[in-house]
Amino acid sequence: MPGRALHIVAFDIHSCAELLDAAGEPPGVDAARVAAINRFVRRADQLRAWAGELAARWLLSRTLQVRPDTLEVPRDKNGRPHLPGRTLDFNVSHSGDWAVCVCTGGAVGIDVEQHQPVDWKVCRICFTPGERALLDAAVGDDERSRLFFRLWTLKESYIKARGLGMQIDLQSFGMRPQGRTWRPEYSAHGDEQEWIWQTPEFEEGYSLAVCRSASAAAAEESEQEVQRLRVDQILQLVYYPD
Repeated sequence: MPGRALHIVAFDIHSCAELLDAAGEPPGVDAARVAAINRFVRRADQLRAWAGELAARWLLSRTLQVRPDTLEVPRDKNGRPHLPGRTLDFNVSHSGDWAVCVCTGGAVGIDVEQHQPVDWKVCRICFTPGERALLDAAVGDDERSRLFFRLWTLKESYIKARGLGMQIDLQSFGMRPQGRTWRPEYSAHGDEQEWIWQTPEFEEGYSLAVCRSASAAAAEESEQEVQRLRVDQILQLVYYPD
């Protein structure tokens, strides 16, 4: 059974396209999920969704030691996928050319964002005064832009870990650096649980953050690396598990 270890994997949409063209849709994915993915009009959006689905099925199958085509992953009232009756939690995010998936014991959320030109007006409605002060103190446009996406992914990973979607006001909590990690600046929505954030190195031009329950984290856990999945790994485990 999975313990407190944190696992993060990534799968790129170009490899995903190659896999789907060669092998088709993976076995075991329920019809409602397939239909939801196929409703995306743009091919890139479909590929991001499939890349996340495949990465999650690979990681969950490996972690739980079960056949991926037997996994049942319903969604709650907020649309968040979960594993009924298990202490393991997982979360998926995608942006640009990548989908990422994280799993661990206890609540967890992940967010990845490809760096794009920033609409700085967003800061007034999404960031706290403390976060805006950090951005104002950044030296140069590049550093300021990178910090914007670091803060954004930190906040989004927390929202996803709690599973409440946009019910959480982005200005109701803030992030501040503390040594090599980050901590909440303040919280105005009554969350008594403690959380731990990590910001693993990923691809150039992307920011990635993971938020997890502090009570489920292993003591003195080091920064987790992101495992980039290959087509043959997914073929072997997800498509042909026997």
